[in-house]
Amino acid sequence: MSFGGVNLKIPYSYRKIEVSEKPIFIIGLSPGRQRLKERNYEVFHGNQSGDLIEEIIKDKVNILLTNIFNYYVDEITSDLINEGLLNVLKLIKIHKPYKVICLGNFSFQHVSKLIKDEDLDIELTKLQHPSFIIRFKKDRKQYINMFKEQL
Repeated sequence: MSFGGVNLKIPYSYRKIEVSEKPIFIIGLSPGRQRLKERNYEVFHGNQSGDLIEEIIKDKVNILLTNIFNYYVDEITSDLINEGLLNVLKLIKIHKPYKVICLGNFSFQHVSKLIKDEDLDIELTKLQHPSFIIRFKKDRKQYINMFKEQL
């Protein structure tokens, strides 16, 4: 968000769903626009993509949801990417996931490089971002089934 030429970082917290040992991480790019009445800055909550993710992970546990950028980004720069990946790496080191599900090409490209560069033993999967499914009216039921198979 820009105010008087200054980029304001409004942080979204990552979300943990009954995280214990070796959770599954779900990593997107950045927060989507939230419905105004529900503006609580939770990752994957309060918008259509969040609704779809919440439908998929309903009744699931040991999941951590985050983004490469957990704040609104006007323009993606290499410095911001490095900052975001450092935050992802911190979460990985704290929670030690056994699996990461990347939503979309951008997330997959950068997180897979991070995992390789850090020589981490983590299973990595790429799925289309839920916003793609919603925007282009793709088969929602097929996407949900495919996603659930990865959990």
